[in-house]
Amino acid sequence: MLADLHTPVLLSQDELKAAIAYDPLTGVFTRNKPYCNLAVGSRVGSLDSYGYVQVFVKGKLRLAHRLAFLYMLGRLPIAEVDHIDGNRANNAFVNLRECDKTQNMRNRAVSGHSSTGAKGVSWHKASSKYRARLWITLEGSRKRLELGGFDTVDQAKEAYNKAAKLHHGEFYHE
Repeated sequence: MLADLHTPVLLSQDELKAAIAYDPLTGVFTRNKPYCNLAVGSRVGSLDSYGYVQVFVKGKLRLAHRLAFLYMLGRLPIAEVDHIDGNRANNAFVNLRECDKTQNMRNRAVSGHSSTGAKGVSWHKASSKYRARLWITLEGSRKRLELGGFDTVDQAKEAYNKAAKLHHGEFYHE
């Protein structure tokens, strides 16, 4: 179902604006026309199982953050849309930016599956140290940057964060 939400849409900016209104300050979409039991001005959209807002427009469920680009710029995003604050439901236009998949992945919080609770840090059994590693893009290809072994999670986390700020720039997320 998620793949369907990313397929190119046959929806123009004019059609979108005729059906719903978008408030770029709040990221909220509202009805411009009555539909079923929804009155003009009523809020539209619901959260999907991934935490993204989806809106039913012109017979199809569509991701609200992508619709925000169509509404504001007259076009869909070229690739992906990153929620700067990490909140998938915050579709305020200042919280959205176009990015590629790699950039979008960089702006993720630490995984719930992390054994150390720190992004880019793992326990290295052979050395009995915490290892910090970071994926970077150099000359068009991905490389793993080994940042070293550390006695504590905090030391490894500090090394990761310093390198991530340097290499990931605006997409850095601790």
